[in-house]
Amino acid sequence: RHLLGAGTATITVTDAGNEYFTAAQVSKTITVKAKTHQIPAEIEAEHYTTKSGVNVTRWSNSVFYLNSWATNDYAEYTINVPEDGTYPLEIFAATPATGKKLKIMKGSTLLKSVTINKTPNLTRFLSTKTTITLQKGIQKIRVVGEVGGFNFDRMKIGSGTTGGGGNEGSDDVF
Repeated sequence: RHLLGAGTATITVTDAGNEYFTAAQVSKTITVKAKTHQIPAEIEAEHYTTKSGVNVTRWSNSVFYLNSWATNDYAEYTINVPEDGTYPLEIFAATPATGKKLKIMKGSTLLKSVTINKTPNLTRFLSTKTTITLQKGIQKIRVVGEVGGFNFDRMKIGSGTTGGGGNEGSDDVF
């Protein structure tokens, strides 16, 4: 799952053979289905439905992240929201510079713009907290590079509160 992301890959194994065995080749196509994340959830960056402009990078045996975000690069995630409401959102990203931003989009609608907290380097992932207003049901949201120059590790979308209007589209950093 970490290596392929959602989609298909074909693996082919070939043996040239020798005087005792004939040459042989076999191929197998593997399909990895996109995961629907049930909210509340902690969503690893590499568990995207689709992406553009960023690559999965392996930092250690167990840490994977999406690296080198530029403006308009994105990763899309399929989520299932239990009810309309305002949800806590925590972004884990790394950038040694100030002013780097990402935004959360649903289609062409801006749900939230987030200024990423400065970190000591590009592999020290620290938290930036805010809230996001979501509607009930299965939907796709995109994490989009607004001001590039950061790496993205994961996000947490917590349990929501209903009825609140939230502060949609604003730039909240806690």
